Amino acid sequence: MRWLDRLLSRDGPYVATRINAIAELGTRVELCGEVEPLELLHDPIDGEPAVVLNYHAHRPGLAQRYFSIQATEGAVEAYQGTNFLLRDDSGTALIQVQPGANLGKLHDNLRNEFGVDLRASIERIGPGDRVRVRGRVAERTDEGSPHRREPWCVVVILDELEDA
Repeated sequence: MRWLDRLLSRDGPYVATRINAIAELGTRVELCGEVEPLELLHDPIDGEPAVVLNYHAHRPGLAQRYFSIQATEGAVEAYQGTNFLLRDDSGTALIQVQPGANLGKLHDNLRNEFGVDLRASIERIGPGDRVRVRGRVAERTDEGSPHRREPWCVVVILDELEDA
């Protein structure tokens, strides 16, 4: 339904741009670059480091639990993220991410309840991955004294994220 939201939105489409070319606050931008973590999350299944995790699990159905017939009862989907830096050859942007759920706790609870019958997978964006970010420009930070500058020149609130 995201396409319908975009169609009915008065904000207009995302504009592909470079980080140092962003001029106006509130504009919708699409940026491509390499992920640099500010802090790391860890994949609850295999422990790999990441900045954004997208969790998918299928709980075993009643027939599978009691009669060993392959069936799933329902799917569980959740995500967890942390702010990160996006760097391209023109500059660096701080990408602000909604934190989401505690996936480690969720996975442990599901694993304790369903054991080996739980089928879970994780999609992750980790350090060094090239990604395409779509979001809204929240702040520019390149004014003021060079001694007080942040290592990024723009802050973008994340709407969508995908591999580049």
